Amino acid sequence: MPYRKFADKDCIVQGRILEEGLKGGLNLEDGGGLAANLMDLYNYCVLRLTQANARNDDLALDEVARLISPLADGWKQISGAAASAARPM
Repeated sequence: MPYRKFADKDCIVQGRILEEGLKGGLNLEDGGGLAANLMDLYNYCVLRLTQANARNDDLALDEVARLISPLADGWKQISGAAASAARPM
């Protein structure tokens, strides 16, 4: 599979920065199993993004997108619900 060109290299770097930021927001002490599972997921995604960058691997990029999309969708729903709740009636 041909690599998606240099523009995706910038996306890979941005993705790694984002994942590292997400890991920094986890409270492993109080978050219990959920925080530990998210940390494992984020670590795996950073690994796969690094591999995608090194190997020009589109499949690794697609895998990370599939893993992270449900979380991103959930955060969008939470954000939308919070915004709706904050609107004056």
